[in-house]
Amino acid sequence: KDFIPQKANTLRSANWRTPVKGKCFVVIASDSPGQGTVHEERFKAIKLGIADGSYKPVRNVDGNGPNWFEEMVEHLRTCELAVVDLTAERPNCIWELGILNAWDVPVVLIHPKNSGLPSDIFTHRVSVFYEGQSATELARLRIDIRDKIEAVMSYDDRGKFLPRSSKLILVKEQNRVFSDFEI
Repeated sequence: KDFIPQKANTLRSANWRTPVKGKCFVVIASDSPGQGTVHEERFKAIKLGIADGSYKPVRNVDGNGPNWFEEMVEHLRTCELAVVDLTAERPNCIWELGILNAWDVPVVLIHPKNSGLPSDIFTHRVSVFYEGQSATELARLRIDIRDKIEAVMSYDDRGKFLPRSSKLILVKEQNRVFSDFEI
């Protein structure tokens, strides 16, 4: 066989999203399995900012599932909101952001101001600019996370990677679609 058959008990991970109220999944680079993040001090500030915004922060190593991939998909599927830290520019974090975008999950991004990441990653996303590890900068990060979560979750089109626009008009006439893209 040229594929790995899916286990019967993992089928629910592929079903539609069922967000759990108050659950915020944190996507952040981590060390080896069972260990902390490579950015432990920043992760502490992120957790506090999320909690200040009345959400419960979770990340993959916080779970107790035997399969990290299934656990990660379950967190992506059930989070109401996500905070994605792209400061390490790890491909796995960008991959998880792609899933969040596809599932229209509201996202707050953390990244350096002059990041080398492609600009289309930031389309219609709220960003927090990470500056450094000093106590002052981490305190600012905590406040920024809380404020950005409030902004994202109060926006009507939250989570929409390509939000609806009142200026985008689609008219279907005789099986043809006419578009006005004056955005």
